[in-house]
Amino acid sequence: MSRIVKSPMKKSPFNTCKFILITALLSCLAFQAQAQPRGGWFGGGEEAPLPSLRIQHSEISLDGPTPMDGQSLQLLLSLPNGLGQLKQAAVERFSTHLQTELQSRFTEMLTDEDIPVVQQDSDLVLDSTVDVAIRQQIRDVMKSKRHDTEKGSLKVYGTFRYTLRDRQGALLDEQLLDLESLEVERRYVTRTPRDGGAVEDSTGPAVERALTDLVEEIVDQIEDRFESDTLQELAMKDQAP
Repeated sequence: MSRIVKSPMKKSPFNTCKFILITALLSCLAFQAQAQPRGGWFGGGEEAPLPSLRIQHSEISLDGPTPMDGQSLQLLLSLPNGLGQLKQAAVERFSTHLQTELQSRFTEMLTDEDIPVVQQDSDLVLDSTVDVAIRQQIRDVMKSKRHDTEKGSLKVYGTFRYTLRDRQGALLDEQLLDLESLEVERRYVTRTPRDGGAVEDSTGPAVERALTDLVEEIVDQIEDRFESDTLQELAMKDQAP
């Protein structure tokens, strides 16, 4: 009985190409898995989270007019240092108004960009300094039998500066603004009765409106530097080894 000898099986060219393609695909997937980030720059997931930010109270230095309504005149006449106390009260009033406006508008600006605003343990810290002077300019004085009326304008001068730092205190960004260039101005009217009655003075509300306008102009100037992408990029560069 004759012996049957089997010849070696030849590999199919199709199977060989299929094997090469599968091997290449597996190698590519393995490389991508190794290159994939294991966490965000704060230890988060695959995508870097937006940095949290703490808004410090602004340092404010303010010099402005002293409103003179009926109560102000009574205080001026009754106290030895009435004028000094009136001026101090006006500075405190306007500084508080400015502080409130700054905190509110900064928070709104960051909230619009989905930046978490926190009170402590923040990734970034925003400090600001405002040195502001509000100057009166008389434009017209009118006299009648019953009143003396003064009309004028209030214009804002000074500087605004902010600094943005990381939690270790390293400076990431800063900007200085000339407040005069923002051209903030408001009108006021003072009407003084000739018979000694109460003075009508719109200076106080006009100053507060000017300060509100000022904060709006400041935010318009700096908001591009507080966009979420910009803050994220700053924070990621700061975290880079």
